[in-house]
Amino acid sequence: MRWPLSLAAFLAYFIMSGLLAPIGLLVPALAERFALSPVAVAASFSWLTGGVLIGSLIALPLYRRIALRPVLAAVYVAMALTLLLASRAAGLEALALTLGLAGTLSGMGLAGAALLISALYRGDVRTSMLVVTDACFSIAGYVVAPLTGWLITRELGGQQVYLVLAVVSFFLCLLLVAPLPTITDTAEPAGDPSRPAPATPFAFWLLAVSLCGYTFGQQTLLIWWPGEVLADSGASSATVGTLIGRYWLGMFIAQLAVAIALLRIATRWMLLAAAWGTSLGASLVLYASELPASVRLLVWGIANLALLKVVLGFASAYLGGTHERTIPRLLFAATLGTALAPAGSAWFAQVTGSALPMGFAALLLTALGITSAVCVAKTDR
Repeated sequence: MRWPLSLAAFLAYFIMSGLLAPIGLLVPALAERFALSPVAVAASFSWLTGGVLIGSLIALPLYRRIALRPVLAAVYVAMALTLLLASRAAGLEALALTLGLAGTLSGMGLAGAALLISALYRGDVRTSMLVVTDACFSIAGYVVAPLTGWLITRELGGQQVYLVLAVVSFFLCLLLVAPLPTITDTAEPAGDPSRPAPATPFAFWLLAVSLCGYTFGQQTLLIWWPGEVLADSGASSATVGTLIGRYWLGMFIAQLAVAIALLRIATRWMLLAAAWGTSLGASLVLYASELPASVRLLVWGIANLALLKVVLGFASAYLGGTHERTIPRLLFAATLGTALAPAGSAWFAQVTGSALPMGFAALLLTALGITSAVCVAKTDR
């Protein structure tokens, strides 16, 4: 019976997104509660994103040595307890520390969830299930951001969203009671150690840097845009939370559409469309004020066109699928951008007064970098 374990893997992605999606709403709310500047609060969330980076690094050797089931169960028991503490944290320092631990656990859990999907499915079905994990990530943003805004508006405290995620973590642990395939089922055939590793193409590094810029720019806009809307328009947190949910709804729609479109459209063209769609969609959000914010955010989400997964597909095809470190290194670059966003954007906001131009610039450079990578890859072939 695979569905309990599949659902557990999907919920791991839900929890990760649930930790990241409400940051933009929590920054002004926590700044008011703790009588601190939004810059200081935003920078404290680097504990969370940095923890995710650390967790992903820990997971790489850990899952090679220890059975997957007990590790995942322990991770999400600890996650439930940590999020319970985060929901009750009385100061910014305590909250930052608990979120740092939650981020580390989530990074470990996300890697385990991907291995779990690989153990349960094969071939095209496995690919489809990985697309579903992305959809769960977007669904979490669509649910958690409006929920956080509602909690803040009702004066129940935005931190209580962590209590909801703690319940989800506990439920995930219950699902892991089902029998689990051994991690050895997912091992790839070992290469010939006598053969030197192929040189890493320049286009690969362009893609890695671009992915780092993409997640940095995306997270920067999602951290700072809600606060500026609250300050400029006087909209309630619940309203702004619903608007952020529109972005994640657009991401969900795009992920489903791209999965179908890639059957007919070459990956390189889809990649170019996703790169420039992400950049132009961000400019729409920031500068097309004559359009309703809900429309702008929905369009931006759709315009992302599942950029991360399209990059991974293009890189695998370009390298011929023979370089076993391609996908982990690209995912690390994406995680690095997310980890750097809170502290980096907070510094920029402190210097210039607004971090939004920095986020847009990062996405524009992402589009330029990906375009260059496609051109270099085509020339090399």
